[in-house]
Amino acid sequence: IHHYEFRTKRDRKNFKPYNEICILRDKELFSIFGEAWNMPVVKTIGILENAFITTNKGKCLNLNEFICPNKETHLFFKPLNDECGKGIFSIDVENELISLNGIQSDLKSVEAYINNLGNKKFIVQNKLIQHEDMDRLYDKAINTIRIITVKDKNDCPSVFGSLLRIGANGSIVDNLAKGGI
Repeated sequence: IHHYEFRTKRDRKNFKPYNEICILRDKELFSIFGEAWNMPVVKTIGILENAFITTNKGKCLNLNEFICPNKETHLFFKPLNDECGKGIFSIDVENELISLNGIQSDLKSVEAYINNLGNKKFIVQNKLIQHEDMDRLYDKAINTIRIITVKDKNDCPSVFGSLLRIGANGSIVDNLAKGGI
Protein backbone atom coordinates (compact mmCIF):
# COMPACT_ATOMS: atom_id res chain seq x y z
CA ILE A 1 0.00 0.00 0.00
CA HIS A 2 1.32 3.45 -0.91
CA HIS A 3 2.16 5.68 2.09
CA TYR A 4 -0.38 8.34 1.05
CA GLU A 5 -3.14 5.74 0.85
CA PHE A 6 -2.10 4.33 4.25
CA ARG A 7 -2.15 7.80 5.86
CA THR A 8 -5.58 8.55 4.38
CA LYS A 9 -7.05 5.27 5.66
CA ARG A 10 -5.36 5.69 9.06
CA ASP A 11 -6.61 9.24 9.48
CA ARG A 12 -10.16 8.28 8.46
CA LYS A 13 -10.18 5.36 10.91
CA ASN A 14 -8.78 7.46 13.77
CA PHE A 15 -11.11 10.42 13.23
CA LYS A 16 -13.43 11.30 16.11
CA PRO A 17 -15.15 14.59 16.93
CA TYR A 18 -12.67 14.96 19.83
CA ASN A 19 -9.59 13.82 17.94
CA GLU A 20 -6.41 13.81 20.07
CA ILE A 21 -4.34 14.42 16.94
CA CYS A 22 -4.72 18.16 17.52
CA ILE A 23 -2.34 17.79 20.49
CA LEU A 24 0.26 16.11 18.29
CA ARG A 25 -0.01 18.63 15.44
CA ASP A 26 0.19 21.81 17.53
CA LYS A 27 3.80 21.97 18.76
CA GLU A 28 3.08 24.49 21.53
CA LEU A 29 0.10 22.53 22.83
CA PHE A 30 2.07 19.26 22.75
CA SER A 31 4.93 20.88 24.67
CA ILE A 32 2.56 22.18 27.36
CA PHE A 33 0.73 18.84 27.55
CA GLY A 34 3.99 16.85 27.66
CA GLU A 35 5.49 18.97 30.43
CA ALA A 36 2.28 18.78 32.47
CA TRP A 37 2.38 14.98 32.27
CA ASN A 38 6.13 14.82 33.01
CA MET A 39 6.88 13.42 29.57
CA PRO A 40 10.43 13.82 28.23
CA VAL A 41 9.84 16.72 25.82
CA VAL A 42 12.28 19.24 24.37
CA LYS A 43 12.59 22.35 26.54
CA THR A 44 10.52 25.15 25.06
CA ILE A 45 12.01 28.63 25.45
CA GLY A 46 9.07 30.59 24.08
CA ILE A 47 7.27 31.74 20.94
CA LEU A 48 8.78 33.82 18.13
CA GLU A 49 6.35 36.23 16.48
CA ASN A 50 6.97 39.53 14.68
CA ALA A 51 10.72 39.30 15.40
CA PHE A 52 10.15 39.09 19.18
CA ILE A 53 10.40 36.06 21.43
CA THR A 54 7.90 35.81 24.25
CA THR A 55 9.44 33.49 26.84
CA ASN A 56 7.51 30.97 28.91
CA LYS A 57 7.82 33.43 31.78
CA GLY A 58 6.01 36.12 29.75
CA LYS A 59 9.05 38.27 29.04
CA CYS A 60 9.24 39.77 25.53
CA LEU A 61 12.75 39.86 24.04
CA ASN A 62 14.11 41.14 20.78
CA LEU A 63 16.78 39.16 18.96
CA ASN A 64 19.69 41.16 20.40
CA GLU A 65 18.50 40.37 23.93
CA PHE A 66 18.10 36.70 23.13
CA ILE A 67 21.10 35.88 20.95
CA CYS A 68 24.38 37.21 22.29
CA PRO A 69 27.60 36.52 20.34
CA ASN A 70 29.45 35.83 23.60
CA LYS A 71 26.87 33.35 24.97
CA GLU A 72 26.70 29.78 23.63
CA THR A 73 23.22 29.15 22.23
CA HIS A 74 21.69 26.30 20.21
CA LEU A 75 18.06 26.90 19.23
CA PHE A 76 15.53 25.28 16.93
CA PHE A 77 12.58 27.26 15.53
CA LYS A 78 9.53 25.34 14.28
CA PRO A 79 6.33 26.82 12.82
CA LEU A 80 3.54 26.03 15.25
CA ASN A 81 1.25 24.27 12.77
CA ASP A 82 3.35 23.20 9.79
CA GLU A 83 4.38 19.66 8.97
CA CYS A 84 7.08 17.81 7.05
CA GLY A 85 9.93 20.04 8.24
CA LYS A 86 8.50 23.07 6.43
CA GLY A 87 9.80 26.40 7.75
CA ILE A 88 12.11 24.97 10.42
CA PHE A 89 15.38 26.80 11.04
CA SER A 90 18.15 26.79 13.61
CA ILE A 91 20.42 29.40 15.15
CA ASP A 92 23.66 28.45 16.85
CA VAL A 93 26.13 30.68 18.67
CA GLU A 94 29.43 29.09 19.62
CA ASN A 95 32.85 30.65 20.21
CA GLU A 96 31.36 34.03 19.22
CA LEU A 97 30.36 32.66 15.78
CA ILE A 98 26.73 32.73 14.67
CA SER A 99 25.26 30.08 12.36
CA LEU A 100 21.89 30.06 10.65
CA ASN A 101 20.85 26.56 9.55
CA GLY A 102 24.41 25.38 10.04
CA ILE A 103 25.93 28.07 7.80
CA GLN A 104 28.15 30.73 9.36
CA SER A 105 26.37 34.07 9.41
CA ASP A 106 26.28 37.34 11.35
CA LEU A 107 23.72 38.93 13.64
CA LYS A 108 22.56 41.40 10.98
CA SER A 109 21.81 38.58 8.49
CA VAL A 110 19.99 36.57 11.17
CA GLU A 111 17.92 39.66 12.06
CA ALA A 112 17.01 40.14 8.38
CA TYR A 113 16.02 36.47 8.08
CA ILE A 114 13.77 36.68 11.15
CA ASN A 115 12.24 40.01 10.07
CA ASN A 116 11.28 38.39 6.74
CA LEU A 117 9.22 35.75 8.58
CA GLY A 118 6.48 38.31 9.21
CA ASN A 119 3.86 37.45 11.80
CA LYS A 120 4.15 33.66 11.50
CA LYS A 121 4.48 32.01 14.92
CA PHE A 122 7.37 29.67 15.75
CA ILE A 123 8.00 27.59 18.83
CA VAL A 124 11.57 28.17 20.07
CA GLN A 125 13.22 25.14 21.62
CA ASN A 126 16.64 24.08 22.78
CA LYS A 127 18.38 22.00 20.15
CA LEU A 128 18.60 18.30 20.98
CA ILE A 129 21.87 16.38 21.06
CA GLN A 130 21.40 12.95 19.54
CA HIS A 131 23.17 9.74 20.49
CA GLU A 132 26.63 9.42 18.95
CA ASP A 133 25.60 6.34 16.91
CA MET A 134 22.73 8.29 15.31
CA ASP A 135 25.08 11.26 14.85
CA ARG A 136 27.43 9.08 12.79
CA LEU A 137 24.60 8.38 10.33
CA TYR A 138 24.06 12.10 9.70
CA ASP A 139 25.18 14.89 12.03
CA LYS A 140 23.30 17.93 10.72
CA ALA A 141 19.81 16.75 11.78
CA ILE A 142 18.26 14.77 14.60
CA ASN A 143 17.68 11.36 13.04
CA THR A 144 14.53 9.76 14.40
CA ILE A 145 12.85 6.41 14.76
CA ARG A 146 9.14 6.64 14.04
CA ILE A 147 6.79 3.99 15.39
CA ILE A 148 3.57 3.67 13.41
CA THR A 149 0.51 2.54 15.35
CA VAL A 150 -3.02 1.66 14.34
CA LYS A 151 -6.13 0.97 16.34
CA ASP A 152 -7.72 -2.45 16.08
CA LYS A 153 -11.48 -3.11 15.98
CA ASN A 154 -11.56 -2.85 19.80
CA ASP A 155 -9.96 0.62 19.64
CA CYS A 156 -6.69 -0.67 21.13
CA PRO A 157 -3.49 0.69 19.60
CA SER A 158 -0.90 -1.73 18.27
CA VAL A 159 2.44 -1.29 16.54
CA PHE A 160 2.09 -1.53 12.77
CA GLY A 161 5.73 -0.89 11.94
CA SER A 162 8.65 1.43 12.45
CA LEU A 163 11.16 3.31 10.36
CA LEU A 164 14.42 5.15 10.77
CA ARG A 165 14.45 8.65 9.30
CA ILE A 166 17.84 10.14 8.47
CA GLY A 167 18.64 13.68 7.36
CA ALA A 168 20.60 14.19 4.13
CA ASN A 169 21.86 16.72 1.61
CA GLY A 170 22.75 19.43 4.15
CA SER A 171 19.23 19.56 5.63
CA ILE A 172 18.79 20.31 9.36
CA VAL A 173 15.72 18.03 9.52
CA ASP A 174 15.19 14.35 8.70
CA ASN A 175 11.86 14.81 6.87
CA LEU A 176 11.53 13.08 3.52
CA ALA A 177 9.91 16.26 2.14
CA LYS A 178 13.15 18.13 2.94
CA GLY A 179 15.54 15.60 1.39
CA GLY A 180 15.79 13.09 4.25
CA ILE A 181 16.02 9.36 3.75
